Amino acid sequence: MLGLIVGGAGLALFSWTCVLRMRIKALNKLAGYWFGVVTMFTLLSAFVIVKIASFVLPRRTLESVACRTAKTAFALTLLLNPQVSVRSNIEWNKLPSRCMLLLNHTSWFDSVLFTAVVPFFAIAHFRTLLKSTLLSLPLGGEIFKSAGHFPVYFMKDEDGSWAVDKDKQAPVTERMNEFIRRPEAVLSFYPEGVVNKTPEKLQTFRRGSFVTPIEHDLPIYGFLAVGNDITWPAGGFPGQPADIDVRLFEVVEKTSKLPEEMQNPQALSEHCHVVMQKELDSMLAERNGGKKSN
Repeated sequence: MLGLIVGGAGLALFSWTCVLRMRIKALNKLAGYWFGVVTMFTLLSAFVIVKIASFVLPRRTLESVACRTAKTAFALTLLLNPQVSVRSNIEWNKLPSRCMLLLNHTSWFDSVLFTAVVPFFAIAHFRTLLKSTLLSLPLGGEIFKSAGHFPVYFMKDEDGSWAVDKDKQAPVTERMNEFIRRPEAVLSFYPEGVVNKTPEKLQTFRRGSFVTPIEHDLPIYGFLAVGNDITWPAGGFPGQPADIDVRLFEVVEKTSKLPEEMQNPQALSEHCHVVMQKELDSMLAERNGGKKSN
């Protein structure tokens, strides 16, 4: 009897994912609800695993478990939502073991996608900078803390205000520097700081974040995703049908190899912005059949 129930449930799930893959427009709203349910289930499962692990594992091991659990949860979310297709030919083995990784920010889906596509073997060596208030999120906040991500304590909780509380930020910066000194350490973040309402044009990069690659002479790479704002539009249902293209590329080989006048946070942030915008323009042109995006 139990076997029949499990088999029937499996068949129903398989049939439903096949329907989702067909991208029937009349079912888009239902697909959004489905995406929400699946995401809640995978996040809750990850939360339970990480919470239990936090009582028995040492800090470094817990961080690895939390990172890999989150990766598995979000990868499962994508697997069960085939209406969202990710097109990628990224060779992750070409990413340096120590580097800074810049991501464009167009949707709440960005973190789900990025965590899902980073290889399982590598995700344990990835950390990110995130707004401190995100640590208070139900379910996700506990996972962020256990994974060892680095909160940024802004003086004001509003977009466009980048001043940080130096007293609260000092111990976080020291912990971040310790992480970067590890043999394998990838520090990823969104240099735009907020979700971009014009995804085809990158916003100005916050220059304060570029002190770190100069101090540690890190290579800088870029990761661009195009289409996240379609599958999870601002104020709309998540999980909408979309083809998402991703690209990984070198931005700066090493900061010490740049001309001296570019080895400061302002000039470096501007240079990285130019390089990433050029790559983004290239991706948009390919999606438009070779035509440049306006």
